[in-house]
Amino acid sequence: MMNEILAEKDRVQRELAREANYDIPTLSRNAHEAVRRIGKQYHLEFEYADVQGGYLEPAVPFPRA
Repeated sequence: MMNEILAEKDRVQRELAREANYDIPTLSRNAHEAVRRIGKQYHLEFEYADVQGGYLEPAVPFPRA
């Protein structure tokens, strides 16, 4: 079951990347637009994190070398 889910995730990621011509800013804009459409369709309100400094700390600290 997990392999099927991961395979579908990978397929969708490849499709979205291809649609954006493998351009990260375009992929980001497309994702933002999809979230906006989904929110409108299902009457949901999504909020983005407001992170001072622009970085999130990892939930699990990475070991330092």
